[in-house]
Amino acid sequence: MKSIKNEAAARCPNHCEPFDVEYWSLVSADQDPDLKTAILGGELNLVQCPECGAFFITTGI
Repeated sequence: MKSIKNEAAARCPNHCEPFDVEYWSLVSADQDPDLKTAILGGELNLVQCPECGAFFITTGI
């Protein structure tokens, strides 16, 4: 199975303007060791709001 990357508008928890991001909805850890490392480090789908600088995890919803 292949990892799946998507695009969507992220919504900052501080109610800033939505902005476009890429996020992973499915990760094949055996084929993508860098993504596995990001998951284990809590950094998968971590984005930074360009308006306020807040970091948050996005699911693309």
